[in-house]
Amino acid sequence: NRRVEVVRDLFELLGQELQFKHSSDLEMIVIALIAFEILITLIKDGFEVLHVRRAGGRVDFMSAIGIIFVVTCVSLATAALLIFLWKKILNRMKERNI
Repeated sequence: NRRVEVVRDLFELLGQELQFKHSSDLEMIVIALIAFEILITLIKDGFEVLHVRRAGGRVDFMSAIGIIFVVTCVSLATAALLIFLWKKILNRMKERNI
């Protein structure tokens, strides 16, 4: 009877651990998708601002450089975040296979 209780407790503990890992993986996927959405939005808005400035007949050079700088910085930060998340996912996949 005692052995059955111990086995049941172990199964509950393993089930909770699997649920935690699954929710953690989903959380990382959501973070990556949000970062990707921010990157796409910034690039799209940057092109829209440049297009509006050109429609007036003159491109404000400093605004264009500022937009390019911001988009570049955000792109690099997003790429770094995605690489970090990808490495975490690969490490977890390796742990599960071992």
